[in-house]
Amino acid sequence: MGVMWACKTRSSDGPRYIFLITLDTTRADCMNWCLQDNDLTPNLAKLASEGINFVNAYALIPITLPSHAAMFYSLPPHVLKIYNNTQRADIPLQSVAELLEKKGYRTGAVISLGTLEAYWGLDKGFDDYVENFRDESIWFKTAEDVNRDAFELISKNVGKQSFFWIHYSDPHEPYFPPPYRGGRFTVGVNQIEKISAGSTEITHVDLNLQINPGKNIIEILTELPLRLAEDPRLKIEYINFEGFSLQHQSDSQDIDIVLPVDWEKKEVKDRVEYSTPMVNSSITVFNKTSREIPAQLKFSHKIIPSVPSMRILYKEEIRYMDFHIGELMDFLKAEGIFEQSTFVLMGDHGEGLGEFHGHIGHIDYLYKPYSHVPMMIWGGEIPRGVINERVVSNFNIAPTLLEIAGITSPEYMRGNSLTGSMPGERLLLETYSPEAVMDSFAVIDYPFQLIYYPSALGKNWGFFRLDRDQISIEENPEGAETEERFKAMMEYLKPLANKLTAVKRDNPQLPKRAEEMLKSLGYIK
Repeated sequence: MGVMWACKTRSSDGPRYIFLITLDTTRADCMNWCLQDNDLTPNLAKLASEGINFVNAYALIPITLPSHAAMFYSLPPHVLKIYNNTQRADIPLQSVAELLEKKGYRTGAVISLGTLEAYWGLDKGFDDYVENFRDESIWFKTAEDVNRDAFELISKNVGKQSFFWIHYSDPHEPYFPPPYRGGRFTVGVNQIEKISAGSTEITHVDLNLQINPGKNIIEILTELPLRLAEDPRLKIEYINFEGFSLQHQSDSQDIDIVLPVDWEKKEVKDRVEYSTPMVNSSITVFNKTSREIPAQLKFSHKIIPSVPSMRILYKEEIRYMDFHIGELMDFLKAEGIFEQSTFVLMGDHGEGLGEFHGHIGHIDYLYKPYSHVPMMIWGGEIPRGVINERVVSNFNIAPTLLEIAGITSPEYMRGNSLTGSMPGERLLLETYSPEAVMDSFAVIDYPFQLIYYPSALGKNWGFFRLDRDQISIEENPEGAETEERFKAMMEYLKPLANKLTAVKRDNPQLPKRAEEMLKSLGYIK
């Protein structure tokens, strides 16, 4: 059926509307595909039942910017030379948006995370590229914010052949969906408020102060939102002050700084961070001179729930995002657009929720929780209710969008369209320092995964079976076939990984604005 459908599309002018929906930081195993008694992802489950659900989809890199670039160009990060969120996508090839625009499609995007801001280069080919962040300290948007901008963008293009990219990033850390927000975080100096922000947001403090002669009090207050404080399932472990420093322009003997006794110090690489179970902290600064002394206070503020609480909150973010995807579909139906549309959906990467040595987040590792993502296509004449078990990846996104529009993919694109028959893929996964703890590479030759760490001391590989459980972080393959597969995969991966590490280009010096954005999102410390 897939081949027949592809032929029909290729001979037509394509559907009136094509949508690419990307779900940032969304794990495949946090989807509920049941159509009955589903209070987690009922809207995504319904959409999957109306199309093809690819249950073995993997992100090629667990980092937002290079993952999306791989979708747009059907090329791996090491070919695109985009290894981290800190590198611009200056790519001398036509993106999928440019190819669709050339075909006559109006093109529009709504993004929800600062790492995809137009500055980073993925806006090529888009007539409209809607960022619309609240201010320069809040570099993300909720699904409700995304829908607000998407509804406006879509409305002005009703009746025009259009391609829309809609990007949701609600499951991204910190995991506090709107019902769990509302508290305030404030920094005051000598009873004068200097900073006020939402307590559940990651706030980067960079405050210039004048330390008065005598005793000075710096108050750091964290108000927990009511629902967060009262939910019996949730526990707040501590308040974290990452990269904390209070530097002054005077001799060391002129200033005494007294930190709270409940602050626990931890040194991480070249920075210092403190944590405390107390929501309110008071720092005393004694200026022993008779003059004001300039000083600078710097840190990033985060509320850190317990790991079990994070897992609950992460799913609450998924629930919230699913609800608003349902709202998007209702809007398209009300506008008379839904039936004229074809949709492609993919998660850009997964998320670790403590399964591997307590690690929370993405970027650092290539295990299944970090790379296994949802992917589906539906609409038009796409077969309904199909579960497809082929191994697919970012490579398939651009060729699929082009196939839907009746455009032949350019030769540089490595993937095949999801709409036709194709072999399962052997995938190369990659992640890179300095955002990751080290350069890491993996090959998936389903159901096996081999991970290799070129610079690791001691044992520098791990070998896994992806079909044994949802997590697949315990090494458990066995048998003669396994030994042969391991040897063949290592012979392929090791020399390639060593070569890619050797030719990797360095991250450029960032403009201050870009650096502050990445700090506020937790990507750089």
